[in-house]
Amino acid sequence: MSHYLLLTPGPLTTSETVKQSMLKDWCTWDDDYNLGVVQKIRQQLVKMATAAEGYTSVLIQGSGTASVEAVLGCAIGSNDKILIINNGAYGKRMAQICEVLQLNHLVLNFAEIELPDIQLIETTLEQDKSITHVAMVHCETTTGMLNPLKQVADVCRVKGIKFILDAMSSFGGVEFDIAELNIEFMVSSANKCIQGVPGFGLSWLNNKR
Repeated sequence: MSHYLLLTPGPLTTSETVKQSMLKDWCTWDDDYNLGVVQKIRQQLVKMATAAEGYTSVLIQGSGTASVEAVLGCAIGSNDKILIINNGAYGKRMAQICEVLQLNHLVLNFAEIELPDIQLIETTLEQDKSITHVAMVHCETTTGMLNPLKQVADVCRVKGIKFILDAMSSFGGVEFDIAELNIEFMVSSANKCIQGVPGFGLSWLNNKR
């Protein structure tokens, strides 16, 4: 049966080599699976994200949104406050997740074709000293807007704010180093730029803190 190619920002067509690898049944408690497959994939993902030490990756079975929810739910404690930078559907979704999880949050809203205002972000952080985290979508899938990653990361570094990056549609397609940008948490999807199997979310975190 002939299938059309998926060439959207995601999901993408899964290659024949990946499909062939999926034909083998694995016993999830065996070392050949845990060490030979899962740990190997996690290590390779870290190497793709940074050459620095101190980071780890976690595979999450579920959609990209499920992975974003998992990171926000685990990273934001009762004494924390997160600033959501929203200029598209997925920034808005992060804000909705915070509402449902009852996380202390503030949203900076911008138009869908408007780049986030770095000065406004900086001013907001100066005015609200209770903010501990900033979250932003790197590439808004809905519009293709590539948000100012380095500039936002620099503001977070200077102000001692933990940066959470949704790199769903950019990881593996746009080159950057999460350690150089001082990214605390990053989230992506297996079936976007790296064209892995659908149904898995990817997360990275700074394991040194």
